[in-house]
Amino acid sequence: MVATAANAADGTMLPHLLHGAETRVWGDQAYRGQAEVLREYAPQAQDFTHRRYRYKDRIDEVERAKN
Repeated sequence: MVATAANAADGTMLPHLLHGAETRVWGDQAYRGQAEVLREYAPQAQDFTHRRYRYKDRIDEVERAKN
């Protein structure tokens, strides 16, 4: 667990939350786009963070169901 000030973004704390032996990492959209951090700090982990399913006027139903 990491405690920060309210003005610190959740996604910036990801390296502090990983110990390196993870096999899966789950997270909300605050952790989206952190694949490089995951590869560096938890190389064995699969990325199960929330994905964007809505883009402009299109909704990807498959990705929406996964989330």
